[in-house]
Amino acid sequence: MMQDNDRSRDPAQFSDKALSILVFAAYHRLASGERVTEVVHHDNAGHSADQQGVEELRAAGLVRFDGRMLYLEPQAQDIVEMLIARMRG
Repeated sequence: MMQDNDRSRDPAQFSDKALSILVFAAYHRLASGERVTEVVHHDNAGHSADQQGVEELRAAGLVRFDGRMLYLEPQAQDIVEMLIARMRG
């Protein structure tokens, strides 16, 4: 049985909008080979994190947002690593 503190680690509970932010972080993790601690909210090339997704992750205590950058809390970083591990099988 999943405990309350484990619930925020289960990617299945998040909307696609929130997952898109975590998957974006996973992309950068795979491209760089390094753990991702932050992602840009809007990159001036037409790409931006969905605001509903940002609010959902903030409400779950997984990111901090300063208006420009999304800072992934350690638990969000762990979810990114979990997503990558699941993709690798």
